[in-house]
Amino acid sequence: MRLLIVTQADPLYMPVFFKFFTENLRNPEVEVRKVIILRPLNQKDKFGLLKKVLDLYGAWGTFRLLLRILRVKVGTGTVEGYLKRAGIGYEYVEDINDGSVADYVRREGIDLIVSVAASQMFSRKLLSSPRYGCINVHHGKLPEYRGMMSNFWQMYNGEEFAVVTFHRMTEDLDGGEVLLEKKVKINYDRPLDYLIKKTKIFSALYMLDLLDEIAEDPGRLLQGRPQEGRKGYYSFPGKEHRIAFRRKGLKLL
Repeated sequence: MRLLIVTQADPLYMPVFFKFFTENLRNPEVEVRKVIILRPLNQKDKFGLLKKVLDLYGAWGTFRLLLRILRVKVGTGTVEGYLKRAGIGYEYVEDINDGSVADYVRREGIDLIVSVAASQMFSRKLLSSPRYGCINVHHGKLPEYRGMMSNFWQMYNGEEFAVVTFHRMTEDLDGGEVLLEKKVKINYDRPLDYLIKKTKIFSALYMLDLLDEIAEDPGRLLQGRPQEGRKGYYSFPGKEHRIAFRRKGLKLL
């Protein structure tokens, strides 16, 4: 089964996912042809990205994150580093819906596209280009926690568990049938940073299990269930949400 993975340039948390994914990818029937890396949070310039980070983490938190990014960059724990060690090629793409991407999928006979924190919505053309369609991993229960930064909002709302959800992708954001759903305990004595890393690790390992199942029987993709429950949508948290988060006694870092 030939895969194309689509992700974003996140130097803090995507390396956690790809470390566990690449180091445990051992099924010869699952072949990752390439990883496409999109711009972070779909921001066209660094100033827009910096503003979002400042609003969420504040000045001191942003400074701490920048120091962490520098340590990652000078070390070997980057997404690119893990992909190179696994022998997986990667490419930076400005627009996932550029016709060349769908052309690549068809030309290479890609069976499945996997979205891992992809920062852009897929067009109908791209969704229909792989043989078996596209799936997404979402770190929130669906349909209640559609949207962005689900881990933040699940902590904010006092949920007992965060939920790792794998679902088929449609033109509806975070829509599509649920293929796999796993609960991850939220440790309120730990910061949001810990929960994000924890769910990235679990999602990498659960994804490997799901891909093994699909490689053995592609009909597994037809065994999903419709999303049920209250529909919600959460946007990227801003300054006011950071303040309210901390007033609840919660920590970001």
